Amino acid sequence: MRVGKFPLTVKLGGNRVAFVEDEIEAWIEEKIRAWDERRARRQGA
Repeated sequence: MRVGKFPLTVKLGGNRVAFVEDEIEAWIEEKIRAWDERRARRQGA
């Protein structure tokens, strides 16, 4: 998964889609890590 790229959907049929939970959780964790790194750089500057 590319950093900053939201996980792709899984088509279920009709107008319904789903997401793979592990991919969503990994995406969220990466966003939190990036935010923490930016905050640490700002505080250390």
